[in-house]
Amino acid sequence: MKVMRFKAAERVITGIVLGDMVHDCANLEGFPSDASTANILAFIDAARPPAEQVANGDAYPLSEVEWLPAVTTPGKIIGIGRNYSDHAEEMSVALPNVPKVFFKLPSALNAHRGPVLRPPHVVCLDFEAELAVVIGKRAHRVAAAEALDFIGAYTCLNDISAREFQIEKTSPSTSLAKSLPGFAPVGPWLVTADEIPAPTCLTVECRVNGALVQAGKVADLIFPIPTLIEYLSRSLVLEPGDIIATGTPAGVGMFRDPPLWLQPGDRVDVSVSQIGTLTSHIVAE
Repeated sequence: MKVMRFKAAERVITGIVLGDMVHDCANLEGFPSDASTANILAFIDAARPPAEQVANGDAYPLSEVEWLPAVTTPGKIIGIGRNYSDHAEEMSVALPNVPKVFFKLPSALNAHRGPVLRPPHVVCLDFEAELAVVIGKRAHRVAAAEALDFIGAYTCLNDISAREFQIEKTSPSTSLAKSLPGFAPVGPWLVTADEIPAPTCLTVECRVNGALVQAGKVADLIFPIPTLIEYLSRSLVLEPGDIIATGTPAGVGMFRDPPLWLQPGDRVDVSVSQIGTLTSHIVAE
């Protein structure tokens, strides 16, 4: 199922997408009053509401709603760096021996079609198209062989980055570079994990103003998704609603010649097969 959050009729609504319409879930039997991502994923996993039931809810055209981030505020947004060999190659660095972990603050969340504000002190604004994993069940010390069972959904994520902070010579900070307000667009919706039993078949692409700049296959991840969950859950408790951004393929703006920095007026489209396209608009703050 495709599950999304949006505003309509002055209400925040959780809906299920059928075709070009989104249907309000509120009238489904057992639907949680606290519509957090964790509760929604648990409800859908348990109830599996059929399409004819979903279609009974109030319907809104996708073209007319105000999109909200597909995930309610997660406890953690965990990023994985250099997880495609072609990206490591364009960086001129060795392949990592273990996952390279960083964090994005949940306050950076943004929605499909939402504006990404470029602050006046940021010039080196970059894009990174990624498949995002949304945890569905509490995971601690999970073996890779069981890891996919702990995934609730998948979505698209654009790991927007202010490269100035990453390349600052005296005190570089990846997490700061990636955590400015609006620097974590997520969406357009969640696709529940049962719809994608084999995420290795997915492809990831990014377009800037319609031009293809990134293309990769999830099968080419250096550390596959089960390995990431095993590695992270060995030290962290992954909670329902937490996001893992699995890495970006080659083609980011920083390593192009000349660099391709995002400018006000630019449109960035992150697409993942079987999920959809997440669109962001760059706006001067």
